[in-house]
Amino acid sequence: MVKYFKLSNLLYLLIFLLFLKIDFRFIEDIFCCGDDHDYLLHTKTLALDFDLDYSNQLEGIEDRRFRNKGFVAPIGFIGSGILAAPFLFVGNLIDNILLNITSSQSNLLNYKILFYSLSPVFYFFLTYELIIRSFDKIGINYKSRDVFILFSGSGLFYYAFERYSMSHIYEVFTGTLIFYLTTRYYFEQKQSNKVAFLIPVTILLGILIRWVNYYFLFIPAIFYFLFYKKIDRVKLLRTNIFFITSYIFSAILFLLHTKLIYGEFTIDPRFVYTNGTRDINLSNNLTSPDSNLFFEFFDNLRIIFFSQEFGILYFSPIIIFSFFYFIYKTLPISNTFKDGRWLIIASYFQVFSIYFVWQSSGSSYGLRYLYSLIPLSIFVYFSIDERLHNRFIHKIALLVSLFSILSVLFFETTVSTQLSLDPLVNSWGNLSRYTERYYLTGVVDSFFRIEAYLKIFTTSFLGAICFKLFLFFSSIPQLNNLLTKLGLPVDNTDFQEYLIEVNTIGIDKFISIVSFAILLIIFFNKKVKYY
Repeated sequence: MVKYFKLSNLLYLLIFLLFLKIDFRFIEDIFCCGDDHDYLLHTKTLALDFDLDYSNQLEGIEDRRFRNKGFVAPIGFIGSGILAAPFLFVGNLIDNILLNITSSQSNLLNYKILFYSLSPVFYFFLTYELIIRSFDKIGINYKSRDVFILFSGSGLFYYAFERYSMSHIYEVFTGTLIFYLTTRYYFEQKQSNKVAFLIPVTILLGILIRWVNYYFLFIPAIFYFLFYKKIDRVKLLRTNIFFITSYIFSAILFLLHTKLIYGEFTIDPRFVYTNGTRDINLSNNLTSPDSNLFFEFFDNLRIIFFSQEFGILYFSPIIIFSFFYFIYKTLPISNTFKDGRWLIIASYFQVFSIYFVWQSSGSSYGLRYLYSLIPLSIFVYFSIDERLHNRFIHKIALLVSLFSILSVLFFETTVSTQLSLDPLVNSWGNLSRYTERYYLTGVVDSFFRIEAYLKIFTTSFLGAICFKLFLFFSSIPQLNNLLTKLGLPVDNTDFQEYLIEVNTIGIDKFISIVSFAILLIIFFNKKVKYY
């Protein structure tokens, strides 16, 4: 490993460890209730129990999650659990082996949590790899460095390196995988029937992650409209018998899984997630005599695009740049994209409309319900050859994406970048917890606050590893004395508990994380082109 690890890669390793956060990893387990817990339960029942019976995981808290006719289940959907299950299985295997060897093994950051938490990091880099491979097959001109910046600047970094038990990495991965498989069908002659069969199965997986990812159904058609000029293959995917058969098989499989988990055949996410409460509220709003649909529609778009509360211009720039640039380049009647452009624009608005219903940023980092648009946005952005002639727009997109990457690093480092614990008025004018209406201003302000940098270092694995190395040869009191001499605050109770946790966790866990990071960096650096 050392032989292939160039000295320049040390910088990548330090950046990796700086972004990788301890907040949701220095734990023994994820407990009820919330999205993180729901997705872990799906992973546990698949990786540890090998069944779809959630009664043992939800014993005593059945009324707090989904319950119907004797069926109990998480509220979140199963797709991300399917993808994360292999990692939890391996982590549990290692924990069991260590348990037989020694009884003194700390359960804090156990291998189940460690491997489960590294799953989205793996899929993050795998998604980037699939994008690059697709571009190579299509023949798109690109710099892999630029692709990585635009991809990472989408806000997805947070859900790989910190809030790992959420579904967004997995839905972006499956969306990208659909594009990649469609690329292989049209640009490779080998195993085309096998690839055609796999495409609907992948679409099924993407919808199993979030049942509202409807536009995934149309990605093969969208791909054709984007790149039909480059396609020599005459046989369309929709005429392939393996593709049609797989579509029918996947639809049946979706209905069967709802019966097995929730006790009914359904395609309605409200049945599982919100029981229609939000849609009822929306219906009341739409039928209200004071409702102005036209105004509300464009006001919602304004908030999504430009608000300080995670507006995508600043915090998911690839989505807004691809959306507006596509409209600008394809709306003229003479444009060769023809009717396919409306399918693409409709896909954007289908996902945008989620915020018309929810009227909230999502109680976490970014406008996360829009993240399923990241694969579409990447392929739309790089499908337009004229983009290469407008370097100014491209440089602006890269610059804002770099700012977005930094905003993830500074998230919740100061009071002005923390989500509220009490209900506050959000950008939609509603009282909501976990909101920060002026996050953009807060991020800029945090750039000039020393406490932000101290928190970034302390809550990163880079900081944890540094403290662990010191404590490996010394003690907590000696470390406190050293930090006091350096003029750093050490009397904080949370910090002292943090040092105890770092001291308790076995050094093997930190070695595993560094080894994992080095392997990814070696692989990733081979793909980066700076020309």
